[in-house]
Amino acid sequence: MIDPRQLAASDRGLRLSVPKLLFAVVGAPILWSLHLGVIYIVLTVDCISHWDGGSWAVLLATAGFAAAAAASGWTARSMYRGLAGDDAMAGERDGARFLLVVGMGAAVIFTAAIILEGLSPLFVDRCA
Repeated sequence: MIDPRQLAASDRGLRLSVPKLLFAVVGAPILWSLHLGVIYIVLTVDCISHWDGGSWAVLLATAGFAAAAAASGWTARSMYRGLAGDDAMAGERDGARFLLVVGMGAAVIFTAAIILEGLSPLFVDRCA
């Protein structure tokens, strides 16, 4: 089992913390699901109230959530690069590095999903 208190990330003294590891691994999928909910609510309010700012709200939410999902992948990348080195905890490091590779892949996929999800209301009638 990974003990984040014992995993020194690099010579700079960085340490793997559980919240940072969780953000790096599952941050992008959670942000995608939150984005889906926010967009659904914004478009529903837009259709019910005939508000003209729905498209801009969708674009702003998409930009914010995509940036946060990309930051999740960047966090995974920086943590992955910081876990280089051979020492007595190589097994735990390999497990953490695998999780971070999964986090980087998930960040790419879910950032793309957020962008595609946010662009679709621009091309399809929002209130049909």
